[in-house]
Amino acid sequence: MHDPLGFVQEFEMERVWLLVIIDVCTRAVLGYHLVLAREYSRYDVIKTIENALEPHRARRFSIPGLAYGPHDGFPSQRLPELAYATWE
Repeated sequence: MHDPLGFVQEFEMERVWLLVIIDVCTRAVLGYHLVLAREYSRYDVIKTIENALEPHRARRFSIPGLAYGPHDGFPSQRLPELAYATWE
């Protein structure tokens, strides 16, 4: 990683956490957050919830020929009315 001064800093990661919010009925992933730390915190959980509520933006892939299929992606990509949707 690059530090604020622009120098490259190498470090060993102890754990990688993948926090995911999944819709129970459809089994669709609504949002996720990747944590590169020993433990995740409440702020990481909040970030996961934010990512589930915000509309998902499609990523640009650097591998030639790799792309989203016609039925791939997050629900908020396919159905714009699901952006910022909440439940009771």
